[in-house]
Amino acid sequence: MIHPATRTFQALRIFVNDELAELAAALTGAERLLAPGGRLVVVAFHSLEDRIVKTSWWSAAGAAAPRVICPKLRIRRLLSGC
Repeated sequence: MIHPATRTFQALRIFVNDELAELAAALTGAERLLAPGGRLVVVAFHSLEDRIVKTSWWSAAGAAAPRVICPKLRIRRLLSGC
């Protein structure tokens, strides 16, 4: 069980460090630097980050939807080469 103060301090840290804006800026920068056909991997630790990443990818992709691999089973298949 998560201690009740954990989410409060997480929210304070995100606000003080402006982490969500930094994430959005990093995604924009990565999009500019990524070579055509290149791959970008982003690990999101909570739903706020996840929403920003997915929104950024969908807007950048336009009609060509990016592949988002979430389920643990699919990741295992990719890593084992199955």
